Amino acid sequence: MSEILRAQGLDVGYVHPVIKNIDLSLDAGEIVVLIGPNGAGKTTLLKTLAGLIRPLKGQVLLKGRQYSSISLNEKSQTIASVFTEKTNADYTCQEMVALGRYPYTNGTGTLSEADRTIVNDSMEMTGVGELKNRKFLKISDGQRQRVLLSRAICQQPEVLLLDEPTSFLDIRYKIEFLKLLKNLSAKEGFGVIMSLHEIDMAKQIGDRLVCIRNNSVDRIGSSQEIFRNAYIESLFDLEAGAVDENTGLGILK
Repeated sequence: MSEILRAQGLDVGYVHPVIKNIDLSLDAGEIVVLIGPNGAGKTTLLKTLAGLIRPLKGQVLLKGRQYSSISLNEKSQTIASVFTEKTNADYTCQEMVALGRYPYTNGTGTLSEADRTIVNDSMEMTGVGELKNRKFLKISDGQRQRVLLSRAICQQPEVLLLDEPTSFLDIRYKIEFLKLLKNLSAKEGFGVIMSLHEIDMAKQIGDRLVCIRNNSVDRIGSSQEIFRNAYIESLFDLEAGAVDENTGLGILK
């Protein structure tokens, strides 16, 4: 695998750091999952990696180049993100996906025939082609997540960042979404960094897990390395239950 993204000595936050001294890398085709308690700073880290927040310290390298040396347009062609968002815009699903082509339109927003083909192909890849004329605000949460994933894929990124993409989905759509994401990452070759609340699914999908607590990256490793010796109970400070190390499922005491 080839390295796409690297964080070195990174402190992230708005005024004061919420996570300090982060060293993290991402390879092409790799899925890295951020786990840890609520408020640990996972979203802040993702927004910093996306270039939406400036690092308080350290640097982020994109294919060996510092973010500060890369234009916004080039960055948008390389990194795509899916964050929890609310919109009142009266877009069709196809129009929503087409926003992913904006970095390729020289600032005009005018799509070429090639752009339109990429939009349609991206929607077919994620199984939402039949929704192209439906209003984005009128479809289900599961369908919206697939549309937003289509928009990100439409950017033809090398890095995809997602913040808790399954939080508002029922179990069927959680599984379908994560399976789709894993297949697309393998097929298209983009690397993924995402946060997940669902520890059992993080265990299954992540090539590596990044465990965050107490203002630091506490541990990085494979699921086999993380899910042993009751580490997850310690990470989440569990007292009323435990985590099955084979399945990642919670157990009530």
